[in-house]
Amino acid sequence: MTEPSLSSPTGPEHPTRILVLGATGYVGRHIVRSLQRVSGIEVIIGCRDATRLDSSAAGCEARVGDLRDARYCARVFDGVDVACFASAWSALYGRAEESRDYFLLPTIQAMTAAADAGVQRVLFTSAIDIGNVATSRSAAIRKDVGRVWPHLGNLMRIERHMAALADQGVTTVAIRCGTFVGPGGSLGVLPVLLPRLRARLVPYIEGGRAPMRLIDGRDVGKAFRVAAQAPLAQGAHRFDVALDDSPTFRQLLELINAQFGVPLPWFSVSFAVAYGFARCAEALSYLTPLDPLLTRSIVFLSEPGHVDTAPLQALGFRPAHPWQDSVQDQVAEIMKKHIPSRLITPRAPELMAPR
Repeated sequence: MTEPSLSSPTGPEHPTRILVLGATGYVGRHIVRSLQRVSGIEVIIGCRDATRLDSSAAGCEARVGDLRDARYCARVFDGVDVACFASAWSALYGRAEESRDYFLLPTIQAMTAAADAGVQRVLFTSAIDIGNVATSRSAAIRKDVGRVWPHLGNLMRIERHMAALADQGVTTVAIRCGTFVGPGGSLGVLPVLLPRLRARLVPYIEGGRAPMRLIDGRDVGKAFRVAAQAPLAQGAHRFDVALDDSPTFRQLLELINAQFGVPLPWFSVSFAVAYGFARCAEALSYLTPLDPLLTRSIVFLSEPGHVDTAPLQALGFRPAHPWQDSVQDQVAEIMKKHIPSRLITPRAPELMAPR
C-alpha cells in the first residue's frame, strides 16, 4: 500500500529524487523499502554491485560505482534532490587505516561532490554513541575517542564536515542510530555478544542497569524516509533514533537466556574494572592473531547516556517494532546461520571493500 507523500523539499510540482548510497547493505535496503511505500518519490539506487540488489529495488534506476572513484562521485548525484548515505565500513576495534580509506575519505569526498552537484539535503547514518563521548567514564575516550575507537572518531569527523556543508547552504541530517537489532543483517552488538555469552566471558557492568538504546533496522529505514521529506530549516540537524522503552543490558540478556538458553553472566564489575581489563586485553592482542575478547569500545557501548527522540517524533516518526521481537528474530537468525563475531576470529589478511 502506498502512503501519501510528505512535504517535498523541492516543491509539489515534481517527484523528489532520492539517491540511496549503499543500497545493498543492511541500512540501505531498509531505506529503499521504506521510500518505495511513499508516493511522490523517485528512488535512485547507488551501489557497487547491482547483482546484490533485492526485489525492493525493482524498477529503480541503478547507478553503479565506487565512492572512492572521483569520476563516479562527479556523476552519481546528477539530478538528485536528496542523498542518503547508507554505505559504510565499520569496526569495533582498531583498523584505523581501513576505516579512513574505506569510509572516512570516500564519504567526505562524496558529500562534497553532492553539494557541488546541487543536492539540497544530505542524510547520513551516524551513531547515537557520539552524544556520550564527552561524558564517558573513560578519560581516554573523552580525550581522543579516535585513538580508542577509530571508526567512531571518523563518524564525528564526518558530522563536522556536514556542519561545514550546512554553512554553505546544504541541509544536512545526521541520523544517529542506536544499536541495530532485527533480522536481515549481522550488524549491532548481538553478533559480538553471543559467542562471549556462551563462553561466559561477558560480565554485567554495574549490575547491567544501563539501557541498551536499541532500534530495529526497519525503523531506521522509516526514520530516513521521514527526515528526507520533512520540512526542515536550512542548516545541520541531528536526530536520535532509538526505542524509548529500550531494555537494560540485564533485561536483554535475560530474554536471550529465556528464549534460547544462552548462559547469563556469572558476575558484575564496575566500569573502572571493565575499562581496565579491556585496555589490557587490547594490549595483549598484539601478541596473538586474534582480536581482543573485550575492548574499550564494547564497554563504552554499555555506558548510560542521554537520548532525545522527541525532535524526530515531532516530525511524525514512531518506531513500529518492539525490541523483544527484534532481538528474538536476530538471535534466531544468527544461530541458524552461525554468523561469526568479527572480534573473535583471526584477523583477515585482506579486508573486503566497503559496500
